[in-house]
Amino acid sequence: MSMIENQYVTFLQSPYRFLDKTVCFWKDAVQSVINEIVLTFSRIPHSTRTYLKALHIIGHYWSRLDKSIFESERQFVMTSVKVTDHLLSLLMSEKHIEEVTIQIDMLMESDNIIINEDGLILEKILLEVDEEMLSTYWNAALQFCLELTENLPKQIEVFDVLNGKRYVHFPQIS
Repeated sequence: MSMIENQYVTFLQSPYRFLDKTVCFWKDAVQSVINEIVLTFSRIPHSTRTYLKALHIIGHYWSRLDKSIFESERQFVMTSVKVTDHLLSLLMSEKHIEEVTIQIDMLMESDNIIINEDGLILEKILLEVDEEMLSTYWNAALQFCLELTENLPKQIEVFDVLNGKRYVHFPQIS
């Protein structure tokens, strides 16, 4: 993997690593936990995926977070509740159960890369996004897919689990 591809992967796994560490350290830590949860859940056979199993995985990884990285106990609790609720909903959604997913050489192991008759769809669950980060994320994902597969993805979906929002981008060649 080239240095540029490695930078894309690092950014796509957790864009918070590239922001001010004094402000976003907790976001990077939470994003790492989300990535571990998604990866672990994706490795469970579809037939055995349940809400209880998803909650167990979320609880297992969430308990590893150091509460002191949060600004307050309240921030930790509110983040826990929102992330658990929205992540559980995403993991158990019909789309994630029925679609065939792959991981390309484990480069983006916490992302779903879905290939169906319509083309490639990249899905990413992020803690929180704003407009600037979303635009940067879409551009990085697009470049990564072009370098890796030499094809544009059909769509790039980003799920903001802190706010319960879904953003979809349909890349086009300019």
